[in-house]
Amino acid sequence: MITQTLKTVTLDNLHTLNGHKPNFTIMVPGNCNAKCGFCFWNHEDGKIVPPKNYLELLEETLLTLPEDIFPAVSLTGGEPTISKYIGDIAKVVRETRKWSRIVLTSNGTKLGIAPTLGVTNVNLSRHHYNDADNNAIFKNKMIGTEDIQSLCTEMNITINCVINDKTDKDFILRMVDFSIRVGAKALSFRREASNVDKTPIENEFINLFEVKSDNKCPVCRTTNQVIFGFPVAWKATHPEPSMFLGSLYEGIFHPDGKIYADWKREMPIDLISGKYVYNLMREKLKQVTLENNRLKKSKEFKVHIPKEPRSYCGSSGCGAYSFGRTSCGS
Repeated sequence: MITQTLKTVTLDNLHTLNGHKPNFTIMVPGNCNAKCGFCFWNHEDGKIVPPKNYLELLEETLLTLPEDIFPAVSLTGGEPTISKYIGDIAKVVRETRKWSRIVLTSNGTKLGIAPTLGVTNVNLSRHHYNDADNNAIFKNKMIGTEDIQSLCTEMNITINCVINDKTDKDFILRMVDFSIRVGAKALSFRREASNVDKTPIENEFINLFEVKSDNKCPVCRTTNQVIFGFPVAWKATHPEPSMFLGSLYEGIFHPDGKIYADWKREMPIDLISGKYVYNLMREKLKQVTLENNRLKKSKEFKVHIPKEPRSYCGSSGCGAYSFGRTSCGS
């Protein structure tokens, strides 16, 4: 008998908070041409050389994912549009099965290729309404307003903008105006740090405009509003999965050809006979034999688990601890 096992998650009981499906993300191999100070993504990850059978591993993984649990897929990076692998990856994604959504998260560098990739939605990172100021944040010359406006006529684009506690009302209104002007589908504001509390400016706008929905779980919080007739979401997340959640928050296919439950590649998930097993322990991450004996082998992986949780949700059905920093790309 395996002792000290805290939680085991299989596809039989897989779910995320509030009934939402877990995300499945493909981290496209390659680097990023931006250097945003608030991004959690590590440029060292961009140096990972995919295995020669990377595409075969990806296809095998996608074919095994149950459609009812993973109906959508996201492509991210680094910056996926500048990766030499993006065309082949998108082809594998399109040909494996029908997806409810294929989402591309991008800073817009070569966003013009998106229609050829077969993506249904684009999350475009844009952190200022002014082109010059936006370039300063990215520390590179990025896609301009006119080009975004042109691309919005061809695809569903949501603007993703990172904010902080100093963000003021004028900036929010100007970003809303920018998003409307370029023809974006929606606008999403996200905190720049690992903190799921509402920012002062978010609280101010909640008092000014009607709240359509509010997910208050600390692992992933979203408040949806309509501001001057335009859909706006306020988001705050911990990208790393809950250590004791009892369900898979996110599955990420990394450039090394393996699936992990986190962005740092510390929590691997093995795929055997179509069943994910996700066992959390203080010292080790183990794949063990399930009670119904569907799996016969056991493996051990070293994993670093922080001793103290960053936050805890005591609401009914949750009980989640969460860790990590905030991404601007989801």
